[in-house]
Amino acid sequence: AEGRRNPGLADVWAGSVRRGAGRLGAVDFAAAVEERAGSMTPWISRSLHGFGGTWMGDEFRTAMDLLGLCMREPRFDDSEVGRVKADLLEAIRLQDDDPGALAHDLAVQALFSGHPWGRPELGTPAGVGGVTPRKLRSFHKRVICGSNLVLGRAGAGDEDVALTHVERNLGDLPLGAPWEVIPPDFPDSFVRRQTRHLPRAQGPLVGAFPMGGVADPHAPTQRVLSALLGGATSGAGLLFDELRERLGLAYDVGAHAEMSKGAGALFCTVAADPERFGEAEAALWSVLERLAQGKVPDADVLRVRKALVDGAVLSMQRASSSARRLAVMEIFGMDAHSYRAHMRAPGKVAVEDVHALASRVLRSDRHVSVAVRPHPAPQG
Repeated sequence: AEGRRNPGLADVWAGSVRRGAGRLGAVDFAAAVEERAGSMTPWISRSLHGFGGTWMGDEFRTAMDLLGLCMREPRFDDSEVGRVKADLLEAIRLQDDDPGALAHDLAVQALFSGHPWGRPELGTPAGVGGVTPRKLRSFHKRVICGSNLVLGRAGAGDEDVALTHVERNLGDLPLGAPWEVIPPDFPDSFVRRQTRHLPRAQGPLVGAFPMGGVADPHAPTQRVLSALLGGATSGAGLLFDELRERLGLAYDVGAHAEMSKGAGALFCTVAADPERFGEAEAALWSVLERLAQGKVPDADVLRVRKALVDGAVLSMQRASSSARRLAVMEIFGMDAHSYRAHMRAPGKVAVEDVHALASRVLRSDRHVSVAVRPHPAPQG
């Protein structure tokens, strides 16, 4: 929705949209939230944007009043937008100070090359610099509308009373047009390599592999595969055990899955000394191949399955986690009422399905490899 000319527009929106709305300027709006011990945080991801917040149960009316103001009448004052842009431009300038985050962002850009998801996470200096209050209002009007809205709520308070406050604040929100998320297509085979040199002694290597989205039938298996490599709520994962504990090749190692609407990816990260990059990369592929060939003990898979389910159940004790899960499931086309089955789905994944998925996903002929390394030593 940003458009090719404004990468970073959504980031500026997320930073600006609650800095004043309706009759309340930025200071008064922040005070109205804080004096009731509430929180309201706009956020964006590759295919979603929204608000998250936590309030006392008897403050739901106030929460909806303020959220409604943000959604219907954001101010986007010049001064506040300017502050957000300055902060973002500084964050872009300092990206090299976090090689791990930089390597991940470069891997995302390479994996989703040519698709909007492949734009830099924080935008570009030109894109952020070109954002104006007028562009923000146009963007907001296009994407904040009834056709695209799902509201998830969890916690204390009467359901009917809460619905009354929702309708009072959002009932007249323009319906607008549904925004269709078109996921990227991946070639049957591709290898994309990229290296960024920084003036640092150490750096990360990131391997990225395409896989299905959050509503994919194989999504529970994908979650088990990711946790098996990177560690679930207990245990460190196959990559940590092999590359750090047994071989001592890396000072940081892990894996995680990112699943969005219609597509996702598995990221494996190894941070090592430059002179051992080759050994670390070879060891990484050795673990991935062993998993794809079904040579990982069944007990490891069963342990991870249980840890995923236990962790999901534990996370639902927080109302904020429950509300977000409900909203995301619904907007991704999954029935939110089946959230308990969704949480427990990894516990039913067959061991052989994990190995079969690994053989399809962890392919040396279908991946992205990004390395952030020190500048080469001068020759001669």
